[in-house]
Amino acid sequence: MRSGAYSPRVAGPRAEAILAGLLADPVLPDRVKAPECRADLAKLAQLYAQAELLAAEEMDIGQFTRPRREGGRRSPMEIWLEIDGQASRLQHRLGLDPLDVLAERQEPDVEAGLERLAGLGARIRARREAQGRGEGEEE
Repeated sequence: MRSGAYSPRVAGPRAEAILAGLLADPVLPDRVKAPECRADLAKLAQLYAQAELLAAEEMDIGQFTRPRREGGRRSPMEIWLEIDGQASRLQHRLGLDPLDVLAERQEPDVEAGLERLAGLGARIRARREAQGRGEGEEE
C-alpha cells in the first residue's frame, strides 16, 4: 500500500497526533478520556490515521476500486470501507455518536431548565388554586 496506511513508521506518528488531539478536545466526554478507555481511543486514532492516509493518496476511480496487486483480494476502496466500519463500531462502543455527545453535554442545562419549568408550573398551579378558593368563598 503506497499510502503508508499500514506502516507504523508512517501511520504511527499521525495516530499519536490524532490521539493527542482527541485527549485535548473539550467536546470529547471525560469518560472516554479515562485510562480504562485509552486503548480503545488509541485504536480509534490509529483507524482515523489509516483512513486519512488512504484518502490522501491520489488515485483515479479504477485504481481505487481494483486490487493493487495481481491476484490481490481487496481494493483500496474495500480497505477504506473496512477501516471506516471498524472506526464506526469503536465509536459506538465508546458512546461517541455525535448526537449522544451533544445530548450529554447539554444534559445539565436541560435539567436546570426542567427544574425552572417545574417551579413555574407549581407557582401557576398554586395561584390558580388560590383563585379557585377565593372565587368559591365569594359565592
